[in-house]
Amino acid sequence: MRILVHHKSHLTKLTIVLSISRLFCSATASLPLSRWSNWAPRLSSNDIPSNDGTLIPPRLSRLKVGATRPRGWLQEELLLQAKGLSGDLPWFWPYFNNSVWVGGNATNNATNNVFQYIPYYLKGLVPLSYLVDDENLNSVRDKYCKYILMKAKNMSYSEGWLGPPVHSGEPYAAEEYWSAYLAVEAFESLAEADSTQYEEIVTALIQHHSTFYRHLKEGRPPLAKGRWAFGRYSEALVGIQWLLDQPSSVVPQTALSMLWDLMRMIRTQATVANLTNWEQWYRHGDPFAPWHDDSGASGAQHLMHHGVDVGEAMKTGPLWWRVSGKPSDLNNSWVALQWADYYAHMSDGMYFADEMMNGNNTPSRGTETCSVVETMYSMRVAWEITANVTFMDRLERLAFNSLPAALYPDVSANVYHHSSNQITADRGAYEYSLFFCCSANVHQGWPKFAGSVIHAVREEEALVVSTFVPSFTSLSGLGETTVELIGSYPFSDKSNIQVNRTTLEYKKVKVRIPCWTDGATIQLLGSVQFAPACVLFDLALPGDKYNLTLEVTFHNRIHLKFWQDHSTAPGAVEVHRGPITFALRPKENVSTVPIAGASTCATHKVTASSPWNYGLLVDPAAPDKSLHFEVLGPPPTTYPFSATATPAVRIIGKGRRVATWNATNGVPQPPPPSPVHSEADMEELELVPFGSTNVRISVFPVLASLQHGIAVK
Repeated sequence: MRILVHHKSHLTKLTIVLSISRLFCSATASLPLSRWSNWAPRLSSNDIPSNDGTLIPPRLSRLKVGATRPRGWLQEELLLQAKGLSGDLPWFWPYFNNSVWVGGNATNNATNNVFQYIPYYLKGLVPLSYLVDDENLNSVRDKYCKYILMKAKNMSYSEGWLGPPVHSGEPYAAEEYWSAYLAVEAFESLAEADSTQYEEIVTALIQHHSTFYRHLKEGRPPLAKGRWAFGRYSEALVGIQWLLDQPSSVVPQTALSMLWDLMRMIRTQATVANLTNWEQWYRHGDPFAPWHDDSGASGAQHLMHHGVDVGEAMKTGPLWWRVSGKPSDLNNSWVALQWADYYAHMSDGMYFADEMMNGNNTPSRGTETCSVVETMYSMRVAWEITANVTFMDRLERLAFNSLPAALYPDVSANVYHHSSNQITADRGAYEYSLFFCCSANVHQGWPKFAGSVIHAVREEEALVVSTFVPSFTSLSGLGETTVELIGSYPFSDKSNIQVNRTTLEYKKVKVRIPCWTDGATIQLLGSVQFAPACVLFDLALPGDKYNLTLEVTFHNRIHLKFWQDHSTAPGAVEVHRGPITFALRPKENVSTVPIAGASTCATHKVTASSPWNYGLLVDPAAPDKSLHFEVLGPPPTTYPFSATATPAVRIIGKGRRVATWNATNGVPQPPPPSPVHSEADMEELELVPFGSTNVRISVFPVLASLQHGIAVK
């Protein structure tokens, strides 16, 4: 199946050649929005907010923080994070130790919002500390959170703020609204995980939002004074809606009314300040049109092009749908993904924005680690609210490709930017080191993904298997139900789902069948059913069986994605199988430099030390004939995304070096137009998972030998 994408002449054009009968989940923005109707739940009368201000409930109920515990390779990755960046930074990094959030005296300035670091960190630290058993993490969490709660409880911060007070007369004061959005989310995670602190935290959060409400109503300062305060207001919606979802016995009616008024006030002020709203931007905005980089505190144009803001805002539409009930809000995250793929496609599922989304889209353009984890979080929120399978598909692609590529394999450092084609990670934004906001924010990526494995649909008495990574989930209700996922997904096409029940509280299982597969076979009690792609597939659990095993096998194939004519890499090809993007992994030279005061964190400079400029031999009509997929074993035990160990899976192909494809200052030039001719020897090429690379080539020119009909005019 071939999809022609008619892009503007200065934009990347992609032809997607599919070896499966359904659309690859990252299909580009020219696809008709009517395809949404194939995925989105139908609206009902229950989806219109009632007069009493009740939010529309999410389609899927997320379990409390700590309900799911990782197993297998995912547990190993989280333990690496606990010993690496998350566990080490608090002991030496001045951005944490000198933060006003924990008693320091650092102040904001024009180039650095120092108030952001502790709230960013806590968003990841809190859930991580309840996923792994680590005394160091627990002690840091308790130290930071108890200090902040103590100050709020004793009114040590003026007027009842959670965290440092917002002083309207100070420069950049409105940005402090935004840093508090992040802290609110962290404390909500803590309230879910530790019931002994629940009521105290809810009380502190109501007090904080009451203070926020007074300041905003009186313009002390207006939201419009800070581009992050109004541009990232979706984070405020997350925090407020969590409170609105709590039992009425905990949140009094007066607080509910205040929270509803505050939510609407934030939305109104943010939309006015932003000149447009995010939903309109994703539908009509052109980031390549001429614009003025107004990067000051109230720079609306800057944030609309800024990669991190773009990723954070992708959840805005579904969040506001819970208020409005409008279908256009419900489907806006889907529109946002199409928009990002249209303008700034990357092979791993991300969009390029290093820092800004402008300039030429070439495979060597990068994306920020903050953008990766924020887009992951937006996809989780969109998945839970809409139950649209494509959002979990994208979340998996980012988790299995983008995030591990942004982290050094031992999680001792992160890059600021990573690229689809990258042969050096040895300087500035592209080396593995510590980079301000990204090193504070990266902590949320894996923990929030790990908390997205199992959901529930209470009104249908259903469990939802959202992803298949190895894990163990415990659900408490009328009785205890556990769900264990066994296997090495996504490095295996099979997953066993063990459901154990003490009661019949859950009567069926909904299994997500991704859009990137040809469907799945599900075996239960000797019965075999075929489940089509792009659905939540219902399976009734027999009433006389309390312990059950579902065996799920995905029907995956290699599929290719081609860059179209008039792009910077016309006819170039990407190789995908399931949620994994595959890449050539050159040999590396690595130089590691310790960081003063750190126990595990370090700076790693990586350069390719073997040839990388290959054209790939592919058969677009039958990718499996020219490329061969192999399973080599489970993921490496020490470092699941090792850049040197034997990978769990690989694809073997053939290629020739292309003499005209060179690098400039260590950056690969765009792949030459395909088909390419080369007189070099044919060589066997090993393609490995994108996440198991520090340097890589994942967008290749196509050799002429099997080039038939790819360059569509």
